[in-house]
Amino acid sequence: MVIKMNDKNSNQTKILMEILKWIKFSGMKEIRELLTNVLSTNTERLMYELTDGEASTRDIAVKCNVTHVTVGNYWQKWKVMGILEATEKYNGKRYKKICSLKEIGIDVPEISVKEAKSNLSENVGDVKISEEKMEEDSENINDVK
Repeated sequence: MVIKMNDKNSNQTKILMEILKWIKFSGMKEIRELLTNVLSTNTERLMYELTDGEASTRDIAVKCNVTHVTVGNYWQKWKVMGILEATEKYNGKRYKKICSLKEIGIDVPEISVKEAKSNLSENVGDVKISEEKMEEDSENINDVK
């Protein structure tokens, strides 16, 4: 079913979109300041940016080299502060950031696929394996070939 908007509704929508644009712009300085203070480490900024409403605590934990409990604790803290909102899709169990850090001019640390794979292999079973040990194992495997 296609709903046709008459000229009056179309004009009202345009006006509302213009108002929304200016409201967002007027609050940008405050939200940038708040997020800069709250997200003081690269890990916190990355966890926040990855909180897109789809990723689970475990998904984010692997990419940030933290435990899923740590991500969950931050989600609760950030929800109370109002910088995250619960998603309907997962019955309020996952969260979405209120704005992207990039949108407001805050640099977001990047994680390479190699780092993510390394983090995943290091965190399996919550057992940390040193990089040196992984490199030794890799060299031993290459020697066997």
